[in-house]
Amino acid sequence: HGAVRFKDTVIGSETCEELWTPKSPYVEQALSGVEITGNGSASHHQLRKLDLRVNYILSVTRKCGGLYMYANQQGCDGGRLYYDGSALIVCNGEILAQASQFSIEDVEVIHAV
Repeated sequence: HGAVRFKDTVIGSETCEELWTPKSPYVEQALSGVEITGNGSASHHQLRKLDLRVNYILSVTRKCGGLYMYANQQGCDGGRLYYDGSALIVCNGEILAQASQFSIEDVEVIHAV
């Protein structure tokens, strides 16, 4: 995984399923100086899965530090799956912003300062 280095920060990314792996790229990236990580995800709804997602992100940012921006697909795929949204912005183990889990809006934007 690559990272983009700017004058005052380093930004990295990981994909949907990498969040769930025992050796998430986030850890190696954080140890290499990445301060901001983005994750564009398509994680379908499952009972209590949001709790797991949030706990994974809180845990890894507590251990490694940094800012984690998680964006999840929202809505139905037209078939069997429903994607529950719940975008998150987490910094150093603290939730700064979280979108709703289920929304009738096509797009939901969150921000944190």
